[in-house]
Formats: sequence, C-alpha cells, structure tokens
Amino acid sequence: MQGLPRNMNKWDINDVCNTISRSHKIYQHFDWLLNAYVLDFFTENHWIKLPRSWKEYLEKIEPEDMSNMLNLNEDLHCNIVIPLSLLTLRAIVRKYHINRKPKTIQINSASNFYLNEFLKNIEIGKSFWKHVKQKKKHEIKKMAECCYQVAINTSCFNVIDIGSGLGHLSRLLSFGYGLRVCSVDAQSQLINQARKLDEEFEKNLKNNLICIENRKPFHINMKIEEVSDISKILKIIGSKEIFSSDSKNKLQFGIVGLHPCGDLGTTLLKMFNDCPHVRFINIVSCCYMKLSTTDNNLPECKIGFPLSNYCLKKKYTLSYYSREIACHAIEMYTKRLKEGHYWKLKIHAYRATIEKLITKKWPYLKHSPLGNVKYTEDLTFEEYCSKALSKLNMTLNFSENSKEETEKDLSQWKNVVMFYSLRLLLAPLIESLILLDRLLYILEHDAYATLVPLFDPLLSPRNCVLSAYKKTD
Repeated sequence: MQGLPRNMNKWDINDVCNTISRSHKIYQHFDWLLNAYVLDFFTENHWIKLPRSWKEYLEKIEPEDMSNMLNLNEDLHCNIVIPLSLLTLRAIVRKYHINRKPKTIQINSASNFYLNEFLKNIEIGKSFWKHVKQKKKHEIKKMAECCYQVAINTSCFNVIDIGSGLGHLSRLLSFGYGLRVCSVDAQSQLINQARKLDEEFEKNLKNNLICIENRKPFHINMKIEEVSDISKILKIIGSKEIFSSDSKNKLQFGIVGLHPCGDLGTTLLKMFNDCPHVRFINIVSCCYMKLSTTDNNLPECKIGFPLSNYCLKKKYTLSYYSREIACHAIEMYTKRLKEGHYWKLKIHAYRATIEKLITKKWPYLKHSPLGNVKYTEDLTFEEYCSKALSKLNMTLNFSENSKEETEKDLSQWKNVVMFYSLRLLLAPLIESLILLDRLLYILEHDAYATLVPLFDPLLSPRNCVLSAYKKTD
C-alpha cells in the first residue's frame, strides 16, 4: 500500500452493513463452539458436541494439516476428504474477515529534516531504542509512519498520544517527525519516567551536535474514562500553548492510541466524532473481552460494542468468550502447528485436565485463575499441577484410579488441540465484526476511514489500525 490515500472512503456503507450482518449470522450459528471454553474440554465433554463428520476428519489428520486450515491467506490442500460443512465455514471466514497480511506505508522522508537527522546517526538510534523489545519497536515505528502520513494528508501536525506509557511513540513523533505531541497516561510513574527519558534523549542529541529545536512531548497524567475528558486536556493544552493553530487560527489535532484496552478504544472514537478540534485518529485496539456490551444494561453512551447505529438497532451482541478468542494469536499458533512444535500446544490439555481434577475436588474453585507456568518440553503434569496450584496454596494427590483416568485425558491432547483450532478458525471473523462496527460508526458520521493491517501479526497479533479523518468544509 503506497501510503494512506488522501480520500480513504473506499468502504461502502451498504457493503459494510451486509458483511456485518452475514458475519453475525455465522457467529449466532456457531456460538456453541465459540462459547465452549477449552479448559472445560473434559468437564463438559466438548468433543462429543462436534458434528460426527468433523470428528472423523479431525481424528485422521495431523496437527500440521490443521495449520493449513487456519492459514486463511492460502488455498486449502489436503489428501483427506474434508467435510463440506467445515469447508464452507472456512470459506465464509476467509471471505468476510479483514485481511491480516500487513501492508506497507511508504512515506516521503526526503524533505523531513527531523527524520533525516534522527535516522542518519547510528548511535542516536541505539540510544532511542534502548530497552525497547522487538515487538514494541515494530509497533512504534509502523504507527509513527501511519500518523505522519495522515498528518501530511490533513495538514494537521499536532497529536495527542493517549495511553502513552514510557513515551517512545511520542518521542519518535516529536523528535523523529517534527510533530507537536502531547502524551497522556493514567500512571504517574510512567509519566515521570517518560519525562526523564525525554531529557536523556535531548541531552544525547546535543552531545552528538544534532541541532533540533525543542520538540519534547508535553506529558499529562490523567485517566481517560469519559468522552468529556478531552475538554480537560484541551484546557491544559491551551494554557500551556502546546499546540499551534492553523492559518485560520483554529486549533486542530489528531489522536493516536497504540493498543488502548477495552472501552478506551471506543471512548477515543467517540472523542473523534464529538470534539470539533479532533482532525484525525489512528488506533489499534486490544482486549476486546473487556468491552462493555448491551448485556451490561448500561446507557447507550457507555456501550463499547456495538458502537454503530446499525448494529445497535439490530441489537447485535458478542459473548465474552467470543471476544476473548478474537484476541488470540492465530498466526503464531498456526506456525507452531506447521513446524510440529506440539509440546508447546499440550499446555491446553494440561489446563483442561487440571480443571477436571479441580472441579471434582473443589467445585467452588471452577474457572479459578491459576499460577502462570512456563511450559517446557520435559514438564510433567505433576510438576505443572504443583506450579499452577501454588497460587491457590493447594495440592493434588493422585490415587491409582485418578492417575489412570488423568493419563487417559492427557492422551487426548490432540483432540484438545483440534478443538481449540476450530474455535481459533472463527477468531478473525469475530475481530472483524468488532472492527467493522467501529469503521461503520465513523462512516455514519460522514468522515473518511479505512482499516489497514499495519503490524506483522506474528509479532503483534492485534495488527489492524483504524485510521480516519474528518472532511473539510
């Protein structure tokens, strides 16, 4: 993709509505599968719920074959006859989900003094990315490119980075791209650390004789919960004269959110629509399971899904479990299946087996959160139980009978993997439903908008940016 187009309205509202409608019908038809939590595989006997033809097929194939089923970017090849109903399901998901293959945004950096100064000094680059993990570095670089391109398209070079954390994205936008940036985060310790990193980086620039005018981000410690919170930010920005106005003396800025959690993403979208000063928005959301829904009996203005008028009128809902599976890393799981790293996947069978043992002995502890266990190839189930139950301060003693039954359950690890894979096959469709609802919300308010798979999904599973800007008068 050669940059974000000036006019991004390639999405037809009627087409989006039709896609959402058809996708939601598929969700309703397979909600029994999406709501079948894998940790209940043995306690609720999930395997018998599958169609007989599906079970017969899945018992014949190897996990590598399932990787081909989950890879929606490729045509399906299999030497064993696949049930028509399963083939149809895959074809529907493939047709209606948003393509997750990352696209490239090419920007013209030749005329950008700030970016050139930033890039040409290797030591400065090392200093900037110090202690930043590969995943975060990838996300920050890609999101910065996207924000700069939209800033050029809209001639709006003021940005508010909400949920800014340690401020790496804010610093790249300010020092690297020359934008005026205000970063906002709810945690005061992160804001203090971000200010310290700003000063260290600015000092490093001076020591390397790189002359860049003072572009340090301005940091605000504030928790964003309501759409009206934008007025508090505006008041601070105005009093400190952080942003410049356009030729008509009108204050405009963009909003960027790199993985705002749950309802925060929808709050930012509502800010974009409701605040006349917001010119554009770029967000990549996460944690869909934390979204407020119509099931919570909240006022419409508090609902995170659905967001669009169309979906609200249709009274569409998505269960917690379906929104949770939409957050899983399908590409990484597919890779593990394809490469034959089965021992990494047996953790699902371990978790389902221990859940069965827990509910038998302590029914009141059903679905209790267990301790995190780093899974290794030589990890025994007894060792797993000991580590997982340490959080509950409990232990399991295995009698001969229970040990025999447990070993029988553990031997079904392949069925557990296959069942989890079937749920994961539907995950892209559920995420697309959520994202298309948000896109439609923007289009209903007569703004330009697009959905772009921005990040490498193997590094960053929530990889799709919703980019939008308002039409000018």
